[in-house]
Amino acid sequence: MLDISVELILISASIFLIMLVSLNSIVYKPLIKFMEDRDISIHNDLNKANKNNSSIEELKQEVNKILSVAKSEAAKIRERSLDDAKKLLEHKLDQRRAEIEGEFSEFKENLKQTKSELKSSLLIDSDKFRSSLRLKIEQI
Repeated sequence: MLDISVELILISASIFLIMLVSLNSIVYKPLIKFMEDRDISIHNDLNKANKNNSSIEELKQEVNKILSVAKSEAAKIRERSLDDAKKLLEHKLDQRRAEIEGEFSEFKENLKQTKSELKSSLLIDSDKFRSSLRLKIEQI
C-alpha cells in the first residue's frame, strides 16, 4: 500500500528548512530592511517638508511685515511731498497776491492822479464850458 519513507521525509524537511533559512537571509531580510529604510526616508522627507512649510510661513509673515512698513513709509513720503507742494504753492500764491496788490495800489494811485488831473483840467476849462453852455441854451 502506501510506503512511507522516513529518510525521504527527513530529507524533504531538511531541504524545506534550508530553503526557509536561505530565503530568509537572501530575500526577506533585505526586503524588510529596504522597507524599513524606505519608511525612515519617507518620515524624514515629511519632517523636512513640514519644516519647509513652517519656514515658508515665517518668510510670508516677514514679507507682509516689510510690505506694511514700506506702505506706511510710502504714505508718509507722499504726505510730506504733498505738504511741501502745498507750501510751495501757497508761497507762490502769496507772492502773486502781493504783486497783484502792489499793481492794484499803483493803479489806484494812477487813477486818483488821473482823476485829480481831470478835475483840474475841467476846472480850468470850466469857463469855456459855461460860456459854450450858455450859448447853446440861448440858442434854444
